[in-house]
Amino acid sequence: MAPAVKMAGSSPERDSVDSDSGMRVLGAVQINIGILVFVLGVVDLILTMTSYDRDLKSYGWHYHTVVTLTTLSSPLWSGLWFSITGALAACFSYGRPTTVLYSKMALVVTSLLCCALFGPACAVINGFISYTRHNLAKGDYQWLISLIVCFLAVLEVVMATVTSSVTCCCSTFSSTQLI
Repeated sequence: MAPAVKMAGSSPERDSVDSDSGMRVLGAVQINIGILVFVLGVVDLILTMTSYDRDLKSYGWHYHTVVTLTTLSSPLWSGLWFSITGALAACFSYGRPTTVLYSKMALVVTSLLCCALFGPACAVINGFISYTRHNLAKGDYQWLISLIVCFLAVLEVVMATVTSSVTCCCSTFSSTQLI
């Protein structure tokens, strides 16, 4: 049997620290995206509800579509989900050896739900709201809030994909170490 090859400058302790800090950074970015999406969703909801009567008179019955989609509050529930996924990623490296496999599976599932459900739903809904508001009111810039939320949702899909990939392929915890 051939002897194991050791790369210069690498050590198991350092690789573990690098992987853990990478997961914490990914988690922190996801938490910040989630908080920003949540806050922008609250601002958008407040602006829409406080100007409803005035905007309905100005823009007509098409404005009901915008109000209905805004009151769905997709940035609120998506922002919470983004933050929960980020918190799982940030806390992933603090798990006890007996619970690491369960933490790893929970992180992969929540990241995949972000990629497949919450991120795309938030991006599509807010992209449509932004497009509709921009076409109805050329002088009103409230459509930019929905557009920023749409871009942040797309960024979250990318971050959740990276987090899920890192968790599956690159994390230092493997199921063979737990047995």
